[in-house]
Amino acid sequence: MTFIIKQKFTFLLLGFVNTAIGYSIYYFFLALDFTVAFALFFSTTLGVLFNYIVYTKWLFGSSVSSSALFRYVIMYLIIYALNVSVVESLHQFFGVSPLLSQILMIPFLAMFTWYGMRLYVYRIKDES
Repeated sequence: MTFIIKQKFTFLLLGFVNTAIGYSIYYFFLALDFTVAFALFFSTTLGVLFNYIVYTKWLFGSSVSSSALFRYVIMYLIIYALNVSVVESLHQFFGVSPLLSQILMIPFLAMFTWYGMRLYVYRIKDES
């Protein structure tokens, strides 16, 4: 396997773990009758903390830096805003449950995150 394929596989594996944890937190807050925005905020915040450490060290082989951390937070704010707007829209305008809406967003958010992390946060030229 080439390096980029191994890196994508690792990204997907770590993303699966993060998604499982984040979705569990999201479900927990919805079950307690919190708003979608609140549930997404806390699941996303905890996911950001977990992912920054894991992605920086294990996936991209970088060291922690304030500039990368700043770009990382900006990236996740964009992801959060996109996620909330689409999940809320699917729920309000099409009657799709917030839980199903979040599942539908996972593939899109995974691709968006992969390219955002490589190109914007860690400034790696895309080789895919």
